[in-house]
Amino acid sequence: MSILEVPSSIRELLKEPFSGLCPLDSILSLSKSKRLVGVGDAVVLSTLKAGIKPFVAVYDFVNERKSIEASKKGIISSAYPKAKTLPNPAHHFNTALLPLAKHLMKEGGALFIEGEEDLAGLAFMAYAEADHLIYYGLRNQGIVAISGLKARAISRYILEMLGVNLED
Repeated sequence: MSILEVPSSIRELLKEPFSGLCPLDSILSLSKSKRLVGVGDAVVLSTLKAGIKPFVAVYDFVNERKSIEASKKGIISSAYPKAKTLPNPAHHFNTALLPLAKHLMKEGGALFIEGEEDLAGLAFMAYAEADHLIYYGLRNQGIVAISGLKARAISRYILEMLGVNLED
């Protein structure tokens, strides 16, 4: 395992949406044909409150740099009582995410990130398949939804820029 610092140039690139903004209702309707992969507490909570459990959830119990309320933590924890846990410091990428993301993208489940989950989403995107829909919140903009294969191509390009070698 290594924890790589993500340069500010790549972090700036990641502030742009990888795809178009998508209303929650559209994501919910796609849950019938796609395996939803929610990255971020707010989007995972929104989906759960609407009665849909994402196939994969990635969260850190923080939203907009503030710890979420205990009741919201309880909603997520109840939905994913066997969530895995892994550290990922802010502005870093923990390569231990990769095998865990690969497993969860096949089997489903959740990952609680001790630190910041934003960049952890790259690991999940790297193993996305055609039947996955990745969705995440973009501060002050809304929800971004991206098809599995597009997410895979983009994340692998970014991870390559970080010097990360992927196993398929």
